[in-house]
Amino acid sequence: MTQMPKYFPNMKLDGGKIYRNIKEAIGDAGWLLMTIKKLEEQGSHETKERLKVLVNEWFRQGEGRDLITSRHTLDTALAKLEGAGLIYTKEHGRARLYFTTEQGREYIEYMTALAELMESDT
Repeated sequence: MTQMPKYFPNMKLDGGKIYRNIKEAIGDAGWLLMTIKKLEEQGSHETKERLKVLVNEWFRQGEGRDLITSRHTLDTALAKLEGAGLIYTKEHGRARLYFTTEQGREYIEYMTALAELMESDT
């Protein structure tokens, strides 16, 4: 736990609490973040519309339904991730490509480790 500067003497930063707050703030957009990361690991970056298709394919395998049902839902999810500092974009011609930030990769690592820990306790 990190101590805050003298301006906030009683406040402590708890990494776990920060990640839980991020999880609550981004909600199901975490699936989109994982999709962007998975594509990066494969050496690929995709446009919004292609991300929508891929997220829905992966989500449908587990949940049996589409996660992202409209362009508005997609734009909202991407805005949440970008606002949380978990992704950034680069222009590629007229298209925008999506990339995870260092914080986005750290968040995924933390949440993956937490899920594995919880699974091993069952």
